[in-house]
Formats: sequence, C-alpha cells, structure tokens
Amino acid sequence: MLFVAVSGVFCSNYPSYQWVHPKPFGTSTGVVKVWDANNFYAFGQAGTFVKSTDGGQTFTLNPFAGVPNASPFITTNDIYGAYFVDMNTFYLCGVWGSN
Repeated sequence: MLFVAVSGVFCSNYPSYQWVHPKPFGTSTGVVKVWDANNFYAFGQAGTFVKSTDGGQTFTLNPFAGVPNASPFITTNDIYGAYFVDMNTFYLCGVWGSN
C-alpha cells in the first residue's frame, strides 16, 4: 500500500513521468507467449487475444477469442493457461474450460 501511495506522488511531482493506458486492450493478461523478437501472443481477461508480428509496434486484437461461440454476452471467460503446439495451433484453458 505504501508503494502505491509513494509511486503516485512520485509521478505527480516529476512531469517527465506519466501514467499511460495499457494499450492496446486494457485488460489483464494470463498468458504471454513470445515466439521470437517480432512475434508474440497474449491471452487474458474476458477471452481477450492479442497478436503482434512486428515486435509490439502494432497489434491484432480479438476481444472474444476465448468466449464460446464468440458471444459478447459472456464476459467472464478469463484465460489462465495455454499449451502451444506451434504458432498456429494451441489450446487454451480458462473459466469455461478449454477451447
């Protein structure tokens, strides 16, 4: 708790430091897989899937990747684990089971 209070004061008093939004998706990640310097995947809260093929300069976002039938009404399918066969084949495990 002390760290949070001190860090907020530090960022407020030194203008060269600023708070930033955790773009591109703003949700927590449960799994991050780095394939090489350019390619990585991140999976997380509410079934979010993010992919970058240029080292994080741009992202492809699928906010419902882990949601059964891509239903926007089911938003609790957090992804907690993954098994990767290769860059195109992987299994995810989350709140609703594995997909």
